[in-house]
Amino acid sequence: VRELAVPLPETLHRYEEEFRSLTEEKRQLQVDHRQFESELAQIVEQLHEIEYAAEVPTEEELTQYRGRRDHGWQLLRRQWLQGEDVAAESRDYDPERPLPEAYERQVGISDQTADRRYREADRVQNHASLKARAEGIEKRLLELNKQEENADSALADATRRWQELWEPCAIKPLPPREMHAWLNGFDKLRFQVKESDKIAKSVEEREAKRRELRTTIMAELAAIGERQSFPGEELSSVLQ
Repeated sequence: VRELAVPLPETLHRYEEEFRSLTEEKRQLQVDHRQFESELAQIVEQLHEIEYAAEVPTEEELTQYRGRRDHGWQLLRRQWLQGEDVAAESRDYDPERPLPEAYERQVGISDQTADRRYREADRVQNHASLKARAEGIEKRLLELNKQEENADSALADATRRWQELWEPCAIKPLPPREMHAWLNGFDKLRFQVKESDKIAKSVEEREAKRRELRTTIMAELAAIGERQSFPGEELSSVLQ
């Protein structure tokens, strides 16, 4: 107890603050992680609802339908205005329907496709927005994973240094906050030991002085011819 080199209170305060800061950082990262994961799950569900609803025609599909419509119109013009025989091309255009009916059908498909794209424009835009948000969250989650790994590493390093700090004392420490109370109790114990040492030293000094006085008195008595024996170490028997 007298010579045990325990850490200073200032050192405990420094470690306590370090552990508090690292623990709070890790807690906040975990909170952020859970929030982003929850938001991502909601976005994925919304994307599925959009994707599993009626399929939205693409711009490429609309262009394709309009191209077939225009091709049918060109065949009709050649047949009606120029009197060409387009029977073979008409069969390639639509083997099941006459050319006028086939053309009218393609006009309807083109118009319906354009109308659907117009009606679903908000849904298409919402899908693109949600998709971009999901990608941003996934990127942020990867960053949070890295930050959590760094926080765990920093906390492990602080724990290692904290334990090494107490190795000279052969003590396995509790967290810094708990060791504050231990250190206060230890300081009180060390003070009591020092006070006990002072008392013991004072008693020893008085005992040595008493023996010295007894020896001096015994010598003086011997000098005047007193040869009486005084057993024991007590001074009172010599003085009587």
